[in-house]
Amino acid sequence: MSSKLVFLAYATAVIKDEPKKPKFDCWDQNLADRFVILLNQHEECHQETVLTRSPRDRR
Repeated sequence: MSSKLVFLAYATAVIKDEPKKPKFDCWDQNLADRFVILLNQHEECHQETVLTRSPRDRR
């Protein structure tokens, strides 16, 4: 499965509150979690949704 589909499967599992979710390495897990946060912000109609990198991502 392509990585895009795995990220979408993860986001879907989180949104549906499913107990089983795809597993990622640390960097991909951070990205997947931020993607879900971005989707939630969009759903809540926040005027500004920003996906930024944290200093720990630059390692």
